[in-house]
Order: sequence, then structure tokens, then C-alpha cells
Amino acid sequence: MTEDVANASQRVSAYQAPLFRRKRIGPTEMVFVRDIWRICHDDVPNMLRAAGHIVHLQRDIHKTGALDVDWLPGVGAAKWILITKDQNIRKRPIELRAVLNSKVRAFVLTAGEMTGADQAAVFQKALPRMLRILSKTKAPFMANVTESSRVELLHLPRDV
Repeated sequence: MTEDVANASQRVSAYQAPLFRRKRIGPTEMVFVRDIWRICHDDVPNMLRAAGHIVHLQRDIHKTGALDVDWLPGVGAAKWILITKDQNIRKRPIELRAVLNSKVRAFVLTAGEMTGADQAAVFQKALPRMLRILSKTKAPFMANVTESSRVELLHLPRDV
């Protein structure tokens, strides 16, 4: 009887083990679009760099005034993470199609006017949840990041 209990315990432990293992995520490459950088300046990118991530600013990659549908495919192809404040990106069919077709992984800051330091604090607190979503969710996806640092994965329509 003791052997049966020990064997059952081993089976349960072996089954539960993956639940407790954490997948390590290396440096993540992120791109900030102009709408968020204009307000936060370097606060958010500097915080993410200090946390070991690679940050690209849209202004350094694409010319000013480039349409979202022109540069989103590059973000998806490079497997970068999109950080934006453009809440309407999921409401405009042509941009949503670009996100879906390019397999973009996006986080949208939904808070109103915040200082750069406040935005950095929000993302710093939200970063562990963002990294979990990145490790578990296939592209494409979009998630909101709220002023309280809550990260909410959004349901995106596939028939756009």
C-alpha cells in the first residue's frame, strides 16, 4: 500500500512539474511608435533597456508620416513587440488586417495623458505579465495595458 501511495505521488509530481517551471525569456525587442514616444520621451525605453530589453524607436526606423500599414509588416517580420497608445488600431480594418496578416504582437497603453515617468512605472509593473503573455500566446495578438498596470489580452476578429 505504501508503494501505491509513493507511485501515485510520483505520478502527480511528474504531472504537476510543468506547472511550476518558468520559461525564461531572453531580451525582447520592442518598437515604440511615435504616439507614445512623443509623450514619454525616453522614460519607458530607458526603463526597458535597463531591464535588459532591446528597444527601437519608430522614428529611427521609419520616416515620419509613414502609414501604419506600411511599417507594421516589418514589425511582424522582425518579431518585435509593438508598444503603442493608438487604441484605434484594432478598430480600423486596414490596420487590423496589417496586424493580423503580419503576426504583430502588440501592447496598447490605454491610459489618458500621463507623464513619461508615470508611463515607465506602469510598464515596469506590467512587464512580468507582458512577458508571460509573450511566452504563452501565439502571434498575432493585442493586449491593453491599463493605468493600473493591468494587462488584458483582447479578442481580435479574424474575419476583417
